[in-house]
Amino acid sequence: MGKAYPLIALFTLLWASSIFGHPSHNSFAELDWSESGKQLEVSLRVVPEDLETALAQRVGRSIVLQNDKQTQSLVQVYLQNKFQIRNDLGELKALSVLGLAISYDETWIHFTVIADRQEQLTLSNRVLQDVEPAQVNRVQRLWLSPDKTLVFNLGSTGQPL
Repeated sequence: MGKAYPLIALFTLLWASSIFGHPSHNSFAELDWSESGKQLEVSLRVVPEDLETALAQRVGRSIVLQNDKQTQSLVQVYLQNKFQIRNDLGELKALSVLGLAISYDETWIHFTVIADRQEQLTLSNRVLQDVEPAQVNRVQRLWLSPDKTLVFNLGSTGQPL
């Protein structure tokens, strides 16, 4: 019977962590300028289930992520509303989804934003905050050091790129 105690303790710990555990709701984006300096290249990592929930809420039906044109189109419309880059006149810059890399624990969305490196740009990143108010979105501008990472919480305003 003494040998069973460690096993019981392990199962109890796993059970307790599943009940009391706090899921993390984060996204991470990397931005870099294209060689020409005429567009931003973006890779955005999200939790796949959260993205499916956000898309399903928008279209009113269940969504399963796939790297196809229909899903890319839904993601593009969603991002255009949630990952907004504007110039100093407040004009919204167009983005274009290139593809998705979907796995069990993370999904990477690759897209570009038509913008000029010489423009004064502002980013507002509200991705998945409609699904989870505790969502934290981090954006690393690869032309700057990592300590200059932008952080967006619910209610954050636009930040200069």
